[in-house]
Amino acid sequence: MAKLRLSITMSLDGYVGGPDQSQENPLGVGGMELHQWLFPLTEFRDMHGEEGGEVNASSAVVEERRANIGATIMGRNMFGPVRGPWPDESWRGWWGDDPPGARLFDRLEPGALKLKQIRSVDAPGVTHIKYEVS
Repeated sequence: MAKLRLSITMSLDGYVGGPDQSQENPLGVGGMELHQWLFPLTEFRDMHGEEGGEVNASSAVVEERRANIGATIMGRNMFGPVRGPWPDESWRGWWGDDPPGARLFDRLEPGALKLKQIRSVDAPGVTHIKYEVS
């Protein structure tokens, strides 16, 4: 049976990006701040062909996350229909003129997720929490 791993960076109040998504701010205004914990790590720099970096409690989490991955799905294509160069500034998201600004699990029914927390790692600027389906 195939396994699926989801890795997502989320603020404590349930947001995975900021408002006003644009070409200059593809994750919305302030969205990149959610990922600041990752950029100085040796593992991140290595993935991008750079040398040096920091090693801290996040390092082992990032290494584990990258191990035995058959495919990674991410990028602009999952956020919108535009392919090739951006033709203009008109496209603002799948939602049209009324962006949701909603939290990831905002309308989730109590008990809908059958997850068991199996680990929590406190690291500079972030806490990594790992769940498994129970």
